Amino acid sequence: MSHTVYWHNQGVRKHEGGEADAWGKYHALGGGWAKCIVSDGAILAQYGSRDWEGRCLGQAIKDGKLGIPSVTSVVWHAFADGAKREDSKDPMEAAIKYGALGKDMAKLLIIDGVIREEYGHEEPKMSHTVYWHNQGVRKHEGGEADAWGKYHALGGGWAKCIVSDGAILAQYGSRDWEGRCLGQAIKDGKLGIPSVTSVVWYAFADGAEREDFKDPMEAAIKYGALGKDMAKLLIIGGVIREEYGHEEPKLAALGGLVQ
Repeated sequence: MSHTVYWHNQGVRKHEGGEADAWGKYHALGGGWAKCIVSDGAILAQYGSRDWEGRCLGQAIKDGKLGIPSVTSVVWHAFADGAKREDSKDPMEAAIKYGALGKDMAKLLIIDGVIREEYGHEEPKMSHTVYWHNQGVRKHEGGEADAWGKYHALGGGWAKCIVSDGAILAQYGSRDWEGRCLGQAIKDGKLGIPSVTSVVWYAFADGAEREDFKDPMEAAIKYGALGKDMAKLLIIGGVIREEYGHEEPKLAALGGLVQ
């Protein structure tokens, strides 16, 4: 998922996908929302008022999709004036400025491109994530109502799941395709791996398989014995220690842990 689209609709939303998929989403949003599309640390396009577009770009920075310039600066947002910035050559002067702004506004202290301090309200959290499979795993993050709307709008044509706070709220589809969605949720940190010592693998003839062990050494031997004809993962105490194979089959094997 090489491109990410951010837009503002009652909070910052995002959609990740391949180049064609992401550009399709960007253009489909039309002119109703502030938006941007980013890839490989660069802004490819942006649209909207400075305030709302800035929130999209800020989320991209928070997500690590865009870098912070190597500056020493204080940035703040006052509702009457919008976003402001003051650069400084001296980190101490920047710190004094940050302190002097008080607690009436959101603010960040940046030293040499690194956020050292921050204060104030965030945008509403993207608390729910929907995953579905359509030529690869796709995802949509948003608030509760927004995410459930997306989940139901997908209908019965795609394997899908919706997760929040480390729990699966709903899931649908064949075990194989649904497992890939759940596997991506685990990879993204949206779902946890059970605290097991296990080997999971995916063979195209049989689908996802799993074998649990009490002894990590026995699990490692099993992992090695599977050879290189299939995707596989070695899990020790709920932590992925080794993995091999193509990404999609690995996701299906990983998703089997929580199905």
